[in-house]
Amino acid sequence: MKLYGYAEGYREEDNPKIHTLGEVTLSASPDELKKIAQFFIHSASQMEKYGTDYEHEHLSGFDDTFSYKSDIIISSL
Repeated sequence: MKLYGYAEGYREEDNPKIHTLGEVTLSASPDELKKIAQFFIHSASQMEKYGTDYEHEHLSGFDDTFSYKSDIIISSL
């Protein structure tokens, strides 16, 4: 597993730089964590189903209650 991320405010930048992360901290409610867990399970199922054709999915596309919050993107290796 590899972790990547952008600095806050990156959407306003012309060419935002993605960073390799050593650690990720989620500050979330129990309800949000349950929704994220469902997203992870869904993404794993999609990876198994589509194999090498799987590209990526956004949490905000899976659950629109995350549309205006930080997003999580699952990508194949």
